[in-house]
Amino acid sequence: MPVDVAIHCGDLTQESTLSEFTSALALLKAIKAPLKLVIPGNHDFTLDDAVYKAKITETTTKLGVKLEEIYEVYGKVGQARQLLEETKEKDGIFLLDEGRHDFALSNGAALSVYASPYTPSSPDDDDDCFVGQQGKGKGNWGFQYTKSEGHVFDIRYTPDVVITHGPPLGVLDDVTASSSSTKTTRALGCPSLFAAVGMARPRLHCFGHVHAGWGAKFVSWRDRPAWLDMEGGQLPSHFTNIDNEESVVIETLAGFGNEESVVVETLAGFDNEESVVIKTLAGLRMGMWDSPEVLEEQRVKVATTPLPQEFKLLPTSEIVPL
Repeated sequence: MPVDVAIHCGDLTQESTLSEFTSALALLKAIKAPLKLVIPGNHDFTLDDAVYKAKITETTTKLGVKLEEIYEVYGKVGQARQLLEETKEKDGIFLLDEGRHDFALSNGAALSVYASPYTPSSPDDDDDCFVGQQGKGKGNWGFQYTKSEGHVFDIRYTPDVVITHGPPLGVLDDVTASSSSTKTTRALGCPSLFAAVGMARPRLHCFGHVHAGWGAKFVSWRDRPAWLDMEGGQLPSHFTNIDNEESVVIETLAGFGNEESVVVETLAGFDNEESVVIKTLAGLRMGMWDSPEVLEEQRVKVATTPLPQEFKLLPTSEIVPL
């Protein structure tokens, strides 16, 4: 079904290879939308020049891999970005760097967007590895920062849409790790991002990164201005800035556990408009947090919750800068 805007929240690839970017672009081109907004994720490290250069140096010096072999698979520095930039005019695919972006939609509406690919590094990474160089740790992921470094999400206005790769703290960001004797749940979201979004209060915040946190949540803000907390030296919080009684989780991973309920369009499905590709969740890419135990934990049936009366999907003609 044609739409006005399509949004991809990062991790176009698993290993940031040129072939993966080519496949991702083919999928994006097939989407029937005149405007497609894309940000990088931590897996798309070749789009982060500083990180990719560090990886090249490490691989050639420590592992003895030839530069030509690296370029053949991953491309030269900037080559992956060039692939994406070349699709802007013809296919309407915009790779957004961090910051504000404004678009005039084909239906006459104006769309204001704030984008950021940055996510906190894993707590398992050594903070010392990151000093002075965002994104370079044990995992060598792109567009990342440590807790000690922090990151400023400099929104400073009220955009229609915020697009980030990672979630804000406490919103669809829980992951659970299980061992033979213990089960640990932790939130991977960023408190600084929550504070920035709490100040800006956009109409929509799109994010990804935490696989097990897939879903959607309607958030009702309190009347209390967020800047009151900032003046008092405290970041906006779920307790002071969100009306939790009026906020509701709309959708989660629940229901994805049985074969009949999972219909996933893949690149093969876009080759033929009438084709439908069905996969089970086990067939999707699995990360360290997407173990069968974690997925089983998520397969809790959630009763259908009606949306609050004040919540409605706005037609794009009503989306204008506030």
